[in-house]
Amino acid sequence: MEENKKVNNEELEAQVKQFVAEYLKKELEASKSSNGADTKVYPEDKNKYPKNVASLTLGIIAIVCNMLWYISLPTGILAIIFGKSGIKKTGSKAAKAGMICGIVGLSLCVVLYVTIILFYIAYELM
Repeated sequence: MEENKKVNNEELEAQVKQFVAEYLKKELEASKSSNGADTKVYPEDKNKYPKNVASLTLGIIAIVCNMLWYISLPTGILAIIFGKSGIKKTGSKAAKAGMICGIVGLSLCVVLYVTIILFYIAYELM
C-alpha cells in the first residue's frame, strides 16, 4: 500500500513539474511583444510605469534648468537612462519623450557652457 502511494506521489510530482514548465513557457512567450519588450509590467497603462514618469520629469527639469549645469547634467543623464529602460520594458511614448527631453536638455547645457567658455577665452585674448 505504501509503495503504491510512493509511486503515485512520484507520478504526481512529474505531472506537476511538466505542467509548471509548460505554463511558464507559455507565459514567457505571451509576455514578449514583437520587439522583445516585456509588456507584462503595467498592461493597463504603460505611461504610469515609474521609470517612464521619472524619465519625462527629469527630461523637463534638464531643459528648464539648463543654466545650472549641476542640475541639468545629472537630470539629463538620468532621463536618458530611465527613458531607455522604460522603452525596453513598455515601449511607452512617455519614456520616448523623456529620453528626447533628456537629450535636448543635456545638449543645450553643453552648448551653452562651451559657448560661455569660448567667449571667455576670446575676451581674455583681446
